[in-house]
Amino acid sequence: QNLYAGISDATYTNPAPSDPADVEAAVKNMHPGLCRVFLSSWAYPGGEYSAYNPYMLQSFEKVVELAQAAGAQVEINWVSITHPPNKTVEQEEGYIDTDMQNFANTVNDLVKNHGITDIKYLAIQNEPSTVKWINQDMPLYEYAYQQLENDLENYGIRDQFKYMGDGLVLN
Repeated sequence: QNLYAGISDATYTNPAPSDPADVEAAVKNMHPGLCRVFLSSWAYPGGEYSAYNPYMLQSFEKVVELAQAAGAQVEINWVSITHPPNKTVEQEEGYIDTDMQNFANTVNDLVKNHGITDIKYLAIQNEPSTVKWINQDMPLYEYAYQQLENDLENYGIRDQFKYMGDGLVLN
């Protein structure tokens, strides 16, 4: 999601490519079979636990368009469920509701307004088995998938995708 959006913080710096045409040509020449594209809450404004970057969503959309132009099947992974510490279950469900609505809205927009047809898989949380709170509170993780399911059903696009169990690295 970061390819076209320069991001930086104290940990890393990732400038946008100086010559996107070279990057795009290289990706297309690779003929990828599957492109896994991450999407996070950083792409959306609001919330007390957000590191919003106004360029992330545009960059994400361009990356998905590039993956389709390269002929790849696309998996979109909501990379990190918002999980502020010391919240009640109801408060956490509110954050999950927002995250999954943003996820579903974005997928719906890609399909209906950007002409993206190559999204085949959706997933929530990169390497969920390494996330301590998910292992301790699996019902919230299940709740996230159910909310995404409901939102996609409401848009009439649920049947277009399969869910992928990404990055299960423990047990």
